[in-house]
Amino acid sequence: PPPPPPPPPRRARSSIAPAESSIADPASLTWSPPSEPEPPSSLLPLWLVHRARALLPVIGHSAYITLASGFLMTDVLALRLMLIGGYSGLVAFHALHERPLRIPFRWSVFFVVVNGVMALKLVRDRYPGAFGEEEESIYEGSFTQLSRGQFKRLMALATVETLPEGAVLTTERAACPHLYFVLDGSAQMRLNGEAVAVIGRGGFCNTLAYQRGEPGTPAYGTIRGRSPMRVVRWELAALRDLVASDADLERRLGARDDP
Repeated sequence: PPPPPPPPPRRARSSIAPAESSIADPASLTWSPPSEPEPPSSLLPLWLVHRARALLPVIGHSAYITLASGFLMTDVLALRLMLIGGYSGLVAFHALHERPLRIPFRWSVFFVVVNGVMALKLVRDRYPGAFGEEEESIYEGSFTQLSRGQFKRLMALATVETLPEGAVLTTERAACPHLYFVLDGSAQMRLNGEAVAVIGRGGFCNTLAYQRGEPGTPAYGTIRGRSPMRVVRWELAALRDLVASDADLERRLGARDDP
């Protein structure tokens, strides 16, 4: 007899779920428009920001090079000027962005202002104005350790006097309210009646009372002019107040060994 016909092929069960089961419920889907970029918040007009965009790397690098160069300066005024230039460059760098970083921008402005104020003080101290002929001679002869501004403030408290031969500047163990600086002539100091020193041009008299800083401090010895003298005289109280208000002036003026 003929062989039985082969059984019909079994259909393989699909492991793929119906498409309908893999699609979420259309009712649960919501459409939202694409988010728009934030509008520019530039500090400067956009046309200027766009034109300067290509210069930003140059401005940024130049600013930091200037700052680094400033830290190499040994002169304080040069240091301040370089810092002003560097931080000004950073101000421009941040301001020329469409969305500038506000915190670095504000701190850069602050540093420009601080260094500008300090630089202005230094300029006023170094260049206080022209001296008279006599002041210039005194400064160049004996006070170049001071800045010109410090010397000008010092001389504003001073009186230039001409004293006759034999004039007594200080008396031993007696308070003297003045400090003298000898411009011309000379004086002799006596201690217990004995001549111990001659004070000539460029010397100070009564520095012991000044250095002790106490009102009523007696003079170390008796100082009397050996010839007609020209002296600069300061009131001790006013001079102490000036020096106390300027630590750098006190350091530069320093202590001297004059009597």
